[in-house]
Amino acid sequence: MVLDPNLRASRFGSLAEAAAYLGALIDGEGCVFLGRSGRQISITNTDYDIIGAALDACQAIGVAPRVYLREKNWKGRLPLWKVQLMHHADFIRVSEVVPIFASRKVAALRAILASYKYGPQKRRGPRRAV
Repeated sequence: MVLDPNLRASRFGSLAEAAAYLGALIDGEGCVFLGRSGRQISITNTDYDIIGAALDACQAIGVAPRVYLREKNWKGRLPLWKVQLMHHADFIRVSEVVPIFASRKVAALRAILASYKYGPQKRRGPRRAV
């Protein structure tokens, strides 16, 4: 299902509107996770129009999400779409721009940011043999 590009361009009138929409989705439908398997902010939904709006909001605030179909008509269920943010720069941008009000999700986002040893631009090079 592809959304009309003209609709995408005009969906959000401002950065604040896009950030508020994304914040509401993260508060209501989202997951902010830090664990041994990694760090992520994800939004999962069966309605592709909501996922499309989330993608537009991400584009408007300047983050690059990964989107995929998690379960395709499994045992008669509706398809399940997932939008995922997994990069340090995206976490920083979300923390600066997106209003998240759920206290556990705010705490998890702070823990994600604190878990990075290096900044988003400072990456360790390849390991060298000694």
